Amino acid sequence: LYTYAISYIVVPLFLGMSLIYLIYKNKVRFINFISAALPFGILALPLAIVQIINKYDLPEFKLGIFTFTKLVHYREGELMTTDFFIKILKGIKNTFFFDQLKYNSIPLFGNFYYISVPFIIIGLGYCIYSLIKSLKKDKEVSLYAFPLFYWISYTLFSGFMANSPGYENLTRMNGILAAIILFIYFGIKVSIDFFKKEKAKTVFVYALGFAYTISFIIFAAFYFTKFDSFAYPYKWLFYEPYDAELFEFLDDPENGYSENTVHLPWNYNYYLWAVKPNPLDLNFPKDAMGEGGISEIGRYRTDSGVDLNSEYIFYYSEYQNIEYFRNTLHFNELQTEHFVLFLAPLHGISFFEDNHVLGTTDSGDVTLTKSYMSDIGNSQISFYGWITVPDDFGELTKIYINTEYGDLNAEILADTYETERTVCFQITLDYPTFSACNTRVFFIEGIDENGNKTNIISSDMTK
Repeated sequence: LYTYAISYIVVPLFLGMSLIYLIYKNKVRFINFISAALPFGILALPLAIVQIINKYDLPEFKLGIFTFTKLVHYREGELMTTDFFIKILKGIKNTFFFDQLKYNSIPLFGNFYYISVPFIIIGLGYCIYSLIKSLKKDKEVSLYAFPLFYWISYTLFSGFMANSPGYENLTRMNGILAAIILFIYFGIKVSIDFFKKEKAKTVFVYALGFAYTISFIIFAAFYFTKFDSFAYPYKWLFYEPYDAELFEFLDDPENGYSENTVHLPWNYNYYLWAVKPNPLDLNFPKDAMGEGGISEIGRYRTDSGVDLNSEYIFYYSEYQNIEYFRNTLHFNELQTEHFVLFLAPLHGISFFEDNHVLGTTDSGDVTLTKSYMSDIGNSQISFYGWITVPDDFGELTKIYINTEYGDLNAEILADTYETERTVCFQITLDYPTFSACNTRVFFIEGIDENGNKTNIISSDMTK
């Protein structure tokens, strides 16, 4: 009941089918039924209470050593009724042959080696035959019926699984493997009994044993030499955390990244395994609706999206955006054994220091007092700042950045007079294009008091 989420739905279905069958065969005595149902009910009660709490939005509580918790996400929505028979066929294929998850199945060998598939079918057929035969009143209960009921329970439930690709995989249907192993055994037994002569039986047994031995040797050779690269990065996710040096680097104040948001590529558990915090110190945040925000722990998050002011941790492979971060967005890159850390490209960028003198007129300096780079989404950045010009500078007509792809014009947000004249500007830049420019020169154009056009050229921005 407690092995995986769907098992507590499959087990009642299996028990119900078994009970109906035994009642039909007049094999159910009240005392036997109670002696089986009572301990089973006690074992199932905590799980049933948790389901009631989550289904009806009741408060969680603690009773002695037991905690009856309210889950952050209740998985009822994963049950669907669309494409019922198609998903059943997929479930049969995934359990008889292989599924699409590399850490579950190797297509080269199948789940039980392909030589087992005929025996699975023979064993399944024999169980069906035995069940039908036992339905006659003069026949005894067939023990072959119960693995069949178990297999049917799992197979029927696969039809209600979500429509996500490959959702009906071995991870969710692992309990069905117990029945399939029995089918293989029954199929082999029936096949041996098919031969009448002992010599033929002996030859068949030795040939089958040889075939399984060769299959195992080939599988073992593959598993201990090539499986890691075949299943990477999925396989090691189940027993290795993130590389700890990533967090040592990110959390070191001297590196300058200790305040930035960091996006993780997987479940928050792998972060916890890497840094090993005291569980009593964890305080998962709540969102506006009071739900647990387990997608984030402090500044570490597992959500998606691209923020040029944030850091991103990716696996070396199996992630489609890794080249986008590397070659298009020009993130800075730091590699560890299993991961690549992309550091925010805007971090530390400052084309101009504070109070940078852009140029000098007869009446004084033209100064860029402050400037900033900020991410505004969709791979765009905002470059904005404040320029101080002498009072007699005249009319400032244009601020822009000149590149080989053309001019990037600024929007003048404010033009104020105090003791000096201060102009606030903002330029929206497409970051991939801008970062690829070989020429970037900051310009101010204006008309002085004599009506002459002035060009004040800044320092080179290409650094």
